Amino acid sequence: MNGVTEMSVKCVIVGDCAVGKTALLVRFTSETFPDTYKPTVFENTGVEVYMDGVQISLGLWDTAGNDNFKQIRPRSYHQADVVLICYSVANPNSLASIQRKWIAEVRENLPKVPVLVVATQTDLREVGVHRGSCISPTEGKRVAHEVQAKGYLECSSLSNRGVQQVFEYAVRTVFNQAKKQARRRMFSINQCKKEPGYILYKVAQQEGGQRTAKKGRKNPPDYLHRSMEPAHMGLQLNPETLC
Repeated sequence: MNGVTEMSVKCVIVGDCAVGKTALLVRFTSETFPDTYKPTVFENTGVEVYMDGVQISLGLWDTAGNDNFKQIRPRSYHQADVVLICYSVANPNSLASIQRKWIAEVRENLPKVPVLVVATQTDLREVGVHRGSCISPTEGKRVAHEVQAKGYLECSSLSNRGVQQVFEYAVRTVFNQAKKQARRRMFSINQCKKEPGYILYKVAQQEGGQRTAKKGRKNPPDYLHRSMEPAHMGLQLNPETLC
């Protein structure tokens, strides 16, 4: 990515209580599964990952789904690069909360940051009392499409199925976005170098009154003298400063 060898990515995980947010993070960072459920207030951890030769410091922010923390939860959104909104396939209310609650909160704090919808606890589709009654992938994808998520993924922290793919997808989403932004900046700079321009802020007062000039690229007006001070006539800008 244009010589970049290191970058940082902040990933925030949100969703209703008990949908498996913490279990997802624990499985990814320590390759273990927590034996007991302990509600999270706020926790963050970090891991080093590599993608296309770039070392990435991935910061992972776990949040509380309880509405009691609604006022302080937005602090975790500060400077986030990607957000995972999680729901449990065994809890239809947690999926409904994405449209009713979570996407609005995320967009209020991070209007342009990519969002991924993540279905958790997919192992419950196959065993236990939830077998045959869990939310289907089709329904989850529908909600992801309606909230304009950048992707939809499924995982099981218990069986470690799809966990790594969730975070690979999250990092790849940010990584590709950064590459696109870098290409746009390079294109803008190159265009400025190819087409030098002149911006006239003010033209000297003459007998016929104040004269003005439009922006010109190759042949500035004959009364725009480059040698004069900007306060008297105009200002010739370095092409790179026009970007």
